[in-house]
Amino acid sequence: MPRIDPRTARSRGFVEPPRALGLFLQIVLFAWFVIRFAVASAFTAAFAALALLLWFGFTLPETPDDAAAKTDAIVVLTGQRGEERVQQAYALLQQGLASRLFVTGVDRKVTKPELLKTLGDPPPEMAARIELGFRADDTRGNARETAAWFNSQNLKSLRLVTASYHMRRSVLWFGRDMPDAQILRHPLVPKGLAVQCPAEARQGCVAWWSDLGTSRRVVRELVAFAAALVYVTRD
Repeated sequence: MPRIDPRTARSRGFVEPPRALGLFLQIVLFAWFVIRFAVASAFTAAFAALALLLWFGFTLPETPDDAAAKTDAIVVLTGQRGEERVQQAYALLQQGLASRLFVTGVDRKVTKPELLKTLGDPPPEMAARIELGFRADDTRGNARETAAWFNSQNLKSLRLVTASYHMRRSVLWFGRDMPDAQILRHPLVPKGLAVQCPAEARQGCVAWWSDLGTSRRVVRELVAFAAALVYVTRD
């Protein structure tokens, strides 16, 4: 069998077996490191996301800040189940925790008499203490609308009423637009969004983590809160 000159073999496109094997092993090793890094990164990201979700979900505010303290105004954000929020905010007004109630984000098709009817048609002296805002379409808009009204009235403090899962994002936007205002949180816990169910309220109580639908709502709110946090801290 004739012997092949290595220089001739290389010129014809052949590669010496030891060199080809070394190149192959380098490619395999590089691919292994890339895959290992990708898997480790994905695992780390998933673990961090889960930890963040658990922190967010299990630390939802469920009790008011200084429930007996009086403020200049009560502000309630409409939204899902907004009628219930307004009713509970009105109950706080009746308790004398503030001298006026501002409802932000009211549907433009709703009139004040219609809204008052959902509150049982308050007497004129109480109805006069309720003011409505129609310009807000989202939480950021709620903060802007409230800030304009709040500053025009020369007020200093407010009690903020909204759902427990929505409170963090609301305080974030309100704090941005009203940095000098004293804000007391008054979270309302929607059905199915409790952090835990007390023994005396087990019937009809659903913890958020035990239901797929409410878990999704908490995840969506976490994403919205993170986006708002990035926006606010970027300013």
